[in-house]
Amino acid sequence: MLVGNASDEAAAFLKQAMSPMPDATLSMLLNITQPLMNQTGQLRWAINNVAGQVTPPCQALLDLVKKDSSWIENNLADPAAYNQPGFNASALGKEEGRGGKVEVFLTAADGAPNPTPAPVYPTAGTHLVPLKRGDVVQMVMQNLPANSNNGDYRIPGPGSSRNTTEQHPMHLHGHHFWVLGSGDGIYDPATHASKLNTKNPPFRDTLTLPKNGWAVLRFVADNPGLFVLAEAVEELPPRPKGLPACPKTCIQNAAPWSKPFVQEKFGKSGFELP
Repeated sequence: MLVGNASDEAAAFLKQAMSPMPDATLSMLLNITQPLMNQTGQLRWAINNVAGQVTPPCQALLDLVKKDSSWIENNLADPAAYNQPGFNASALGKEEGRGGKVEVFLTAADGAPNPTPAPVYPTAGTHLVPLKRGDVVQMVMQNLPANSNNGDYRIPGPGSSRNTTEQHPMHLHGHHFWVLGSGDGIYDPATHASKLNTKNPPFRDTLTLPKNGWAVLRFVADNPGLFVLAEAVEELPPRPKGLPACPKTCIQNAAPWSKPFVQEKFGKSGFELP
């Protein structure tokens, strides 16, 4: 969607698309997995072991930050609490289903002086990548087996065989990006970096992350704000007869709950988590 003078916006887009791609000033790795959450028994998609959570707060992050400029800092997760030896993953997130605090996890650029490690065990939270205006960001997106990074609490057991992947159509709100390349297997800079297209890469707003593979994109952080990097696979059939109307309160639409403490409050359907 173009905001303001459409012709000016289109001209700016064409200028950037036709200009040489700038060199990256930051690089980072995003690992995509599908953990089975020990907290709720749900299957969720996760980036760097953080599964996005709609509720709470149910409000747009930009609104929250506008109301409280310290909102992100006040909700930052303590990395030590999620990575210390003997961490009890079975207790993680139980209060989230009871209206508790959802913590903010940061992914820093490679080589950052104070990196924030990803949680050892999958957890739900708000995942942010802090950038400065003008940063040229190169992202390596790695599509890992579903149960990677402690992504199935049934290991050893049936979770050991839940190791498939599927392709993902990824898009970045608020920006366009160059697609430098993609391939199968694990991205290896020593092998793949020299083969990336840095001369005339396509300029897109969506890319397909291959099954069992990787993709590399680059963009200029030139649009201040909070923007979502997400997957979107949507099918909109006709509304089924008898389907209840949308509620007035924010809900979490997710897989069936299997944990007794969640079922006790929200039932077994997994459809409503206020």
